Amino acid sequence: MSGIGNNTTRIQTLARAIDAAETAAIADSGLTVPQYRALEALENSTAGSVATLADRLGISRQAAQTLTSTLALKHLIRRSATAASGRTLHITLTPTARAALRRARAGIAEVEAAFTSGFRPEQIEHLRALLGDGLAALPTPQPRYVERGERASASTVAAR
Repeated sequence: MSGIGNNTTRIQTLARAIDAAETAAIADSGLTVPQYRALEALENSTAGSVATLADRLGISRQAAQTLTSTLALKHLIRRSATAASGRTLHITLTPTARAALRRARAGIAEVEAAFTSGFRPEQIEHLRALLGDGLAALPTPQPRYVERGERASASTVAAR
């Protein structure tokens, strides 16, 4: 394997390792990694709808619908029809979800700290820019997942 193959294989291997570490780190929150990411996206979104969630996470609307159904069954979100259409569901987080997010964030922060512990701050910023640029260069629609407190741009899109 040459060139991009080695790099993409390494990135995929790293992504799997991070997913496994995050899964273990948030286990006591009662959330899965996809559920955590969905709640994060919903909390950071001004328009809490299945379509918006699908767009932000880079998943199909059907997958987002399944995910929100699971979150509703776990009493982590509330879905209500908007007055304008009577069909669009507006999604809000429950206090249970906010508590689960607090617990999960602590675990995610530990994974992030472990991953970046060997880097200097300027290296972390360079890595963020490189990952964002690589993601932005792909021809397919990409998730608009943005970390809390960040603005979406080509160099700040998190490759998650």
